Amino acid sequence: MGISWTSDLFPELEDYASETPGARSPVRERDDVAPGVHHEQDVRIARPGLAAGIESLTRFERAFGLPGAIRSLKRTTGDEIELVIALAHGQLVAVSLVPLGAPVWRQGKSFGVAFRGPSLPTVVAKALLRFMARYDGVPFETILAQVVPDPGHEHMLHNDYPESVFYAFAPGSGWRRFFEGTELYRGTCEIHTGKVAMIEHTDIECAFNVVPPDNRLPGFFNTPRLDRDPYSTESPGRHMLTDVQDRDVVRGADKLLDQALESLADDPDKPELVFVQSGCISEVTGDDLEASVARTAAKLRLPVIVVGNQNNPVSAALGSLVRDREFAADRPLEAASVALLGMPDIVGRSSLGELLERAGISVLVSILPNLDRDALAQVERAELLVGYPWPRYRETARRLAERLSPARFVDLGAPFGVDGTARWLRAVGEALGRGDAIEAVLAEELASIGSSWRSLSARARRRRVGFVIEHPDWRAALAPSRSMGVPIVAMLREMGFGVDILAFNGAGAVEGDVRIDGFRSPAELEVKLREGDAAIWYSEMLYERRLTRTGKTPFSLRQFRMGLRGAVDTLAELVRLAELPFYRRYHAYLGSAFSELE
Repeated sequence: MGISWTSDLFPELEDYASETPGARSPVRERDDVAPGVHHEQDVRIARPGLAAGIESLTRFERAFGLPGAIRSLKRTTGDEIELVIALAHGQLVAVSLVPLGAPVWRQGKSFGVAFRGPSLPTVVAKALLRFMARYDGVPFETILAQVVPDPGHEHMLHNDYPESVFYAFAPGSGWRRFFEGTELYRGTCEIHTGKVAMIEHTDIECAFNVVPPDNRLPGFFNTPRLDRDPYSTESPGRHMLTDVQDRDVVRGADKLLDQALESLADDPDKPELVFVQSGCISEVTGDDLEASVARTAAKLRLPVIVVGNQNNPVSAALGSLVRDREFAADRPLEAASVALLGMPDIVGRSSLGELLERAGISVLVSILPNLDRDALAQVERAELLVGYPWPRYRETARRLAERLSPARFVDLGAPFGVDGTARWLRAVGEALGRGDAIEAVLAEELASIGSSWRSLSARARRRRVGFVIEHPDWRAALAPSRSMGVPIVAMLREMGFGVDILAFNGAGAVEGDVRIDGFRSPAELEVKLREGDAAIWYSEMLYERRLTRTGKTPFSLRQFRMGLRGAVDTLAELVRLAELPFYRRYHAYLGSAFSELE
């Protein structure tokens, strides 16, 4: 079948379009990119820019022959058009239409096409060549003008991240965003423990730019519930802030760091280790952190590690501690002992240690996202190192495990749900030769929770839960790697819940007990939420009026817990929320779900 090169998608471009398509011979590119859902870092594959509205996005999808596949389309800095395309198996591909003179994959008469990554899938290559064959010769400024935001969102800034609630000012896609893909998980579980001091050399705004790890503090996101006592009198480490002011930017803020370090020298309860972390402002002003440490070294007489300006300061701090440390290959390893690497302390983590102890396996330490002063002394004794599927720390954990040979390393799934926890426990037991002991503990524990699980599951099978996804690739949004390793959908299905998914620009489908439907506008989303069968819907936003005003109850990662008993507690809380009648009864009194758009 031949390709028709005529189009009414962009009639304003017709005067420029060549009647004879340009070179359109098929180009085979490598398709060896690993299939499957992408990792957390790929959720932010798109760059900042002016996001196209619904109508503009639809027209570009038709022009490229990729209906429902463009996750985002923006006019970015440098006057480029960036498209992030979601393929059927979950892979994300970032391609760009660029002006003449920019590095390209294919160069035309008035613009070029480029892509990011090691290879370009054939289906995307063909789409790019189709577009170029039709519109090459059109002034690129005219094509740029087709990136039109939704009405009312023309104020979007070029440095906004439309994928982020935190780093975007009123993003045009905010009405359909129920996931916070940029900031929610950064720092949520990180903490320095023991006699350690962390000095943040920055301004107060930068210091509080992350989601609070303490659930008692006010916030805007539904953070996971952590397995630490927030009211414990045991100090989790000392956190200090230099609080750089406007005048310090002008006069120099080095002296503030000097004062902070000197104050520790005079402290009767002096820490054993100090970390110095900086914000962007000290990078701009050129404060020399190492020089401050050197000036105060004689008085402080403490080891000080300068982390600098880092998005992942705990991993950076661990790297600094490990860099100059030697781990002897013939060091003694404690039999039947484990160290957990990269496992967040979500509620229920401590129960895993208790179950392992009953099987004769001791948990010596957990490193990342927590970091204890004595962590390295403990981890080098462990016979088995257990990894966790959270990309934020996975590479750091792998590199640490390489340094700790001959200790063995196993990279396991997350211990959530009954089946997931049982698999995790069995894998640890088998690796340490304690398989029989683990089976005995499992049999006893499963028997004790069996009645409650079956009763709650029977109630769950009468209910459905829902997710609103801001782009068609719902599998990527719900991948465990994106949600701190928590297999949300797998747990819900194991519990007996049906799952409903509303995906922006998505197509209707049924996959077992998962029902997928699409939506295109706030009005359509409101109707489908209001009339949908699901009683509870997922959201990472704390004040979720879009759900409560359509008669639905929100849920989030705060309801999920690790371990076997944690699985029962998770199921019990989700069933309670699903059966809660409050919003179903009274939502009519609460107003419109999207009143800010009216």
